[in-house]
Amino acid sequence: DAPGLPGDPAKKVVPPGKKAPPEKPGSIKPLVKPKTMAQESEKLLEVYMEHREKMAPGSQWELQTGIALWRNDFGWERTLYINAKSPSGWPNIIEVLEYGARRLKVRGMGIDRSTGTFVGQKWQMGWLELALLVDKDTGELLVTPNSKTGQIIEPRPKAPPAGTGRRVLPKSHPQSKESQKEREGATKDPEAGGAKPEGLEKADVFSKSEDF
Repeated sequence: DAPGLPGDPAKKVVPPGKKAPPEKPGSIKPLVKPKTMAQESEKLLEVYMEHREKMAPGSQWELQTGIALWRNDFGWERTLYINAKSPSGWPNIIEVLEYGARRLKVRGMGIDRSTGTFVGQKWQMGWLELALLVDKDTGELLVTPNSKTGQIIEPRPKAPPAGTGRRVLPKSHPQSKESQKEREGATKDPEAGGAKPEGLEKADVFSKSEDF
């Protein structure tokens, strides 16, 4: 600027603003939060409609991240949380049951000890918000198809049926009920030498007075 005339007030010079540093490759931009709940709900629905065909009803998936299950197809009343891994270190598995209007209905899977295979758990059932299962960096679902099918562990042997607690003898054993019945039948056969001898009749030898 040209110097001012004598008597003019001194002008303040404002330094230029700092330029934003150049964006590095692979940097993550902060997400712009929706301004209203309606916009938030619309965004969640868009993610659901975009990805739900990848998880068809009946399909099973190994989790790569923990998930929350909600009581309904709408609202935020949480009923259960499933960790990514089980206490034994295996990935937890979910099964898709049906499509809802806004969410997926799923259930957790567990091992049936009597068969050694994975089965659905009735108590691990709820609605999954699909947007919470999407990787924010890659846009991919944090699940992989279940690879653990068929018999996973050795089935637990079945317990014997409840009884009296007495030892059951084989039929050929001398003390078995069948052997005892056979012996009883043999003693009733006269030809087998098992006939009971008839008792002798008692007679009074001196029963009359004139016999004395």
